[in-house]
Amino acid sequence: MPRKQSGPAAADAFNFFTAGQLDKAVLDLRYLIPGLLAAGEPTILAGPGKSLRTSLALDLASSLAGGGKFLGHFQAAEPARVAYLCDGGLADVQERLRRIAGARDTTLDQLSDGLLVADWLPQLDNAQHLLSLGTWLSDRAVKLLVLDPAARCLPAAAVDNVFTAGRLLGELAAVCRRAGATLLLVGDASRNIEERLHAPLELANVAAGFRGFARQWLVLGRREEYEPNSGKHKLWLRVGASAGHGGLWAVNVREGDAGNRRWMVAIRDGAELTGRQPGEEDAKTLRRRRADAKAILAALAATPDGTNVSALWQRSGVQYARMVEAVKSLCASGRVERCASGKDGTLLGVRLRKTEGPQTAGELAEVEATIARNKAQQEAPRQARRAMILTALADMPEGADATALIEKLKLTSVARKDLEKLVAEGIVVRCQVAVGNQVRPGFRLAIIGSGGLPDAAAKRVLERQHAANRARVMEALAQVPAGEVKSNLAPRAGLSLPKTSVVLQDLLRAGQVEQCQIVTSQGHTAKGYKLAQGGGQEADGNGQTAQDVT
Repeated sequence: MPRKQSGPAAADAFNFFTAGQLDKAVLDLRYLIPGLLAAGEPTILAGPGKSLRTSLALDLASSLAGGGKFLGHFQAAEPARVAYLCDGGLADVQERLRRIAGARDTTLDQLSDGLLVADWLPQLDNAQHLLSLGTWLSDRAVKLLVLDPAARCLPAAAVDNVFTAGRLLGELAAVCRRAGATLLLVGDASRNIEERLHAPLELANVAAGFRGFARQWLVLGRREEYEPNSGKHKLWLRVGASAGHGGLWAVNVREGDAGNRRWMVAIRDGAELTGRQPGEEDAKTLRRRRADAKAILAALAATPDGTNVSALWQRSGVQYARMVEAVKSLCASGRVERCASGKDGTLLGVRLRKTEGPQTAGELAEVEATIARNKAQQEAPRQARRAMILTALADMPEGADATALIEKLKLTSVARKDLEKLVAEGIVVRCQVAVGNQVRPGFRLAIIGSGGLPDAAAKRVLERQHAANRARVMEALAQVPAGEVKSNLAPRAGLSLPKTSVVLQDLLRAGQVEQCQIVTSQGHTAKGYKLAQGGGQEADGNGQTAQDVT
């Protein structure tokens, strides 16, 4: 029999076996879901943001509770009671579970008390929470405990701290083990994912605090970029465990649109999807990699002394993560080498080895066509995102709350950069928006009524605004014949300093303004601007001055 350590301090610490007892003991590994989820082994279900982590966790929970198939593929060994604890949003949980049950031609009610749901998460640094949780699990004979999201159970500093997270999660696992429940944590897997664009993610991509704790893992990742409002998700599901089971599957999910939400899942073996063995690349990927390499070699050929990575990205037209991947591959193969770049030689860059690069006019034409094609592929979705943002703002002329706008349009980090660029271009401006009794930061169109216009129409509106700005600067300079420094000219014209700089450069090129020397009130000499001889108040294309336009 296993012996327990003596003494009050170690009374409940652990059980141990002698080697002989361990040899005779029956310690068979049991599965809640064969080949996927072993009983008693701490589990992490992780993925980057918006990879359907919660939906798949609910599919798994309801499948086990009803003795069905997870994702319509992995059969539960037998029905088992599941507890799903979350941090709120029960209406959303209810809607998802109803869709999942409907996909199996059942109802949520048919699960009865096999699935328990609560909008409460234990705080793992709170001993009373752990004690109450252990009692609750034992009293209800729960076999699987799901915590979603698990990060909310930990102190903020513990999520990426292996030691703190390991200690707290170890105490939680002990509570579950004594209650006879298997622990499943829903967590994040966004560590270094830019290096594995659309490739299956691994345990190494999971947050450090969870990665060191899990003995089995289900890691999600996107096979393709999600198309907004399509309701179609193409995912990777990587399964692994200390017990030895594992595999790679391609999962397709259709959720429908806002008016017709559903849950349709199709799953295939990962190797079958690509028609290759693990580690091999399919023909499409190889063609893409070769095209990326050609575009990068062509871009480097134009800068024989080397260039930094940001400039190379702009020149080659290759998507950033793919460009980084290709540069690493080219460096490893010896075709490209690292170097110092920049005027002072302090920036890290890359350059061609002398024997590399396109050699003939035909090769140059081919790679230039590849660069143009890559840039066109990037430009189409960018224009679509910009149109979506402008159309939404056109419907809200008084401005949109920043948080509400991001949630309404489901803006990705890329689309948020597009929004910031619209602000930089002067098409959209920041503003304050009244929301209830609060005033929040927001955005609105710089010119009311211009949002959602075709590019040509939007360009005409912006040209008209620029003409008005030119007239303002000309009028301000007319009030100071001796000239004025730019920092004083901007408030005189009622424009920001960046806009004033743009207008002055334009007027200098047109010969309507010339530079001069200004003596400041402190007696210093500074660069200023004044009207050129023959200059005067400028009218826009319709013969209007600044006062007429505004």
